[in-house]
Amino acid sequence: MEDKRMIVGLGEALWDVLPEGKKLGGAPANFAYHTGQFGLDTLAISALGEDRLGDETIAAIEEQGLNYMMPLAQRNVVSRGTIKKFLSATPDDCMKIFDINLRQNFYTKEVIDDSLHLCNVLKINDEELVVIGRMFGYPGLDMQDKCWLLLGKYNLDILVLTCGVNGSYVFTPGSMSFYETPKVEVADTVGAGDSFTGTFCACILKGKSVADAHRIAVDASAFVCTQKGAMPKLPDTILNA
Repeated sequence: MEDKRMIVGLGEALWDVLPEGKKLGGAPANFAYHTGQFGLDTLAISALGEDRLGDETIAAIEEQGLNYMMPLAQRNVVSRGTIKKFLSATPDDCMKIFDINLRQNFYTKEVIDDSLHLCNVLKINDEELVVIGRMFGYPGLDMQDKCWLLLGKYNLDILVLTCGVNGSYVFTPGSMSFYETPKVEVADTVGAGDSFTGTFCACILKGKSVADAHRIAVDASAFVCTQKGAMPKLPDTILNA
């Protein structure tokens, strides 16, 4: 039977403005691009303005070979409602990944709590975990205890915690894996977290164990750090691991 699974990156498309120029980015597009490298059908869904940068975004997405539908992320009530409707319409057995991506003051406790109830996989970094700990009233817990608490409170299947150079953790009910961050020559870190999430998701969907998916995601993220921009082509050693 033909596999009809579709991987969707839902949220905002944007341009990462770097010293050497601007490059297409935004977590959903980055995520969709990296999962797609593993041979899975992917779709990036976002909203664009009818202007020059909007046209450039479409051209850049097409150049990367991404399928797309061009609703913004949760900072706006309309797009937030669109995202909730989309998630409510998905089958119960889907992986629903919430990459929390706290930005400036564009979030509230209510939005985060609602989102955590809608997902079954949470991707968060160590700085965001501190903010969430304060916001939800358990700042005294250590990092791992915060993760275990979130995993149980929101009935998550998986919680992914990235800690930059200090490694990364994957928590599932009753188990935890940890991998150190490889030491590499860093070109830039744009999109490294998205490549981690995309690779991890792709590997799980292709039948890898959580530990193996974690290891391959670490390698993918480290490789992306050695390249300019958020969407480099991953080497075959990672894609075929």
